[in-house]
Amino acid sequence: MLGLATNEMILLASAVIGGCTLLYSGLSNRFQNSRQRRDKAAEIFQSMYSVKFYRDINHPVFCLLVKLDADSDEAREARWDDIVFGWANSNEENAPALNALYNASDNKVSEHYCTRDSKEKISEHQALVVFLQFWQTLDYLIDANLVDKKLSRQFFKRSFNYYAGFLLELSERVTKRFGQVNQPAWAASIKRLNEVLNR
Repeated sequence: MLGLATNEMILLASAVIGGCTLLYSGLSNRFQNSRQRRDKAAEIFQSMYSVKFYRDINHPVFCLLVKLDADSDEAREARWDDIVFGWANSNEENAPALNALYNASDNKVSEHYCTRDSKEKISEHQALVVFLQFWQTLDYLIDANLVDKKLSRQFFKRSFNYYAGFLLELSERVTKRFGQVNQPAWAASIKRLNEVLNR
């Protein structure tokens, strides 16, 4: 009888040790995943504030906002039409019209789509596309739980809110022009990020 009780105790002890090992392993994995999500948020934050991203992407988008603010009402609407036009004509059927914008040197619309200075590497529109893709990527990573949501709020809320008025208006204008079905993926991402980062 004593032998049976000892075997049962050994089995019980083994079960407890096994359970603790699984629990520790699960907690360890969870801690590692949590740490990886925090690290990813920090990595994205650092890339956004790199000199290259700021110079090549943030600055041209900031300048676009300054132009919109400085424009008269009529000029502002014309500039908005130019900006939205890039997404309105992205299908094959309208490719010749879009190519004309990129190649025109004296076309009013081309200012947004062409580089005027040989020092510029990309156009204002190209910088805006990369800027929007940055926010779309952040939205996807948060949604897939691949970055820490709380830390993302701390890192990106202020930057996002600085541009939020412009980004939300751009999303609305593009959605209005194409409809919900044909809107670019970034338009929905901007709306979701506005909610996620401002909770």
